[in-house]
Amino acid sequence: MDAFDAAWAVSKMPLDYDSIVEDDRGGFSADFIDPKTGGRYDMVARNWREHRDFPEQTDIDVLAPGKGGRVALGRFTEVDDKSKDLAMQSAYRHVGLPPVGTTYPLNVRVSDDTRRRGVASAIYDLMNEIQERRGGKGLVTQSAALNSDSLPFWASILGRDLPDDMKRIDRSELLRYPSSTERRR
Repeated sequence: MDAFDAAWAVSKMPLDYDSIVEDDRGGFSADFIDPKTGGRYDMVARNWREHRDFPEQTDIDVLAPGKGGRVALGRFTEVDDKSKDLAMQSAYRHVGLPPVGTTYPLNVRVSDDTRRRGVASAIYDLMNEIQERRGGKGLVTQSAALNSDSLPFWASILGRDLPDDMKRIDRSELLRYPSSTERRR
């Protein structure tokens, strides 16, 4: 790997996989590397096992360097045998939950001033790594759950042309996020 390949790998993969650490309470921390500034942002993942609506909810915060505050938040939940009895996003009410053992996004929000820098990708990559370490069956979403912000993201991640018109999407397709190994190739 030459210097260009190394630089491309960092800009393409803003999550520093070598920085991922699990704490003694099942939480995770990692670093997001901003490809624009080179700054390192703290990523903190917490599992809310006692959450009322989503007992296996994991939140991932991305915090600006210093005391800059949160720049992004991702919320995910794992599908288990009890999930069918819990509240869920409206999209999943229509097409059903993803398979048991998978993890799906509840929402991912990135502040306007840090968009288009790979923050959402880093959030998904960290959640994907966490669920793989926990023995999960993959990070997925239903096409019916996509919105105008998430559609271009998933099209890019999957390397596919998804219709840019939300009305033309196959609303019953299960979209599977590439594994950590696939993403690092």
